[in-house]
Amino acid sequence: MKSRADIVRDEIMIHRASGDALNRISKFYGFERPLFIKDQYWAEALRNAVYSARGTLGVFTAFLEALFKEYIEFAEYTFEVVTPTVLRYNGAGLDLCNLDSRYVNINGKRHFITHHNGTLVYLSPTSTTYWGGASLSNIGANVDVQVLPYLIEEHGGEVKLIIDAGLFVIPPTYLRQDAEARQNEPYGGHIMDFFSNDPAERFNSPEAGANPASPAYLLLDIFFERFFTVIRSLLAASIKLTVVNKKWCENAQSIYASLTTVLKFGSVDPNVTPTQPART
Repeated sequence: MKSRADIVRDEIMIHRASGDALNRISKFYGFERPLFIKDQYWAEALRNAVYSARGTLGVFTAFLEALFKEYIEFAEYTFEVVTPTVLRYNGAGLDLCNLDSRYVNINGKRHFITHHNGTLVYLSPTSTTYWGGASLSNIGANVDVQVLPYLIEEHGGEVKLIIDAGLFVIPPTYLRQDAEARQNEPYGGHIMDFFSNDPAERFNSPEAGANPASPAYLLLDIFFERFFTVIRSLLAASIKLTVVNKKWCENAQSIYASLTTVLKFGSVDPNVTPTQPART
């Protein structure tokens, strides 16, 4: 059994709080927690913002990495080191065009992939404020490469945050008047007939004999507003934030699930389709 002192610490300390307590601490420090971000990732992001010099580049990048950490941990692939700046992918299921012009983490250090050629990817040998120049020494060995879902560009007084468009794919919504039957439209968001006596119309569940369709995502606008408001609060007052969605590879699926999929299934894997939602 926890002591009263431990209970109080769990309520007021960022590294121990969770759920409503963590949300309350976030608001106290001026951050409205976005939807879909799990406790451990939001707590890490909040620590980076609260205990560091807000408005500096290091805090901004550390906050983003913590915010997207669930995606970064998922997008981890094994490569063979060919030269200090070249890696070879010997696996399957990853289209390397999705890695062109990407931040990656290797052995805990940030690097930048410039392009790929066949099964080879090329790391920038030049260091900048955003990544370190590649100089890998373990030739012939395998390394784990984590792919980040964003880039940061600076243009004068503007910071441009380029995010993988796969995160912001919103399923189409087809709503027919008076709960009429679909006319061959694709399955998408819908509103259930709560007052119907037919369980299939009221719950739209397989047990009720209905063919389930995706729910209507009515909170997306609220999420996007909170999400980008949080990021803007980390920048200096005179800096403008511009967010750009980028499809990294025109002929391949994104390596990340959309935020709506995370809400529905609780996974950042774009190929996962469990039968029961993991988050509500």
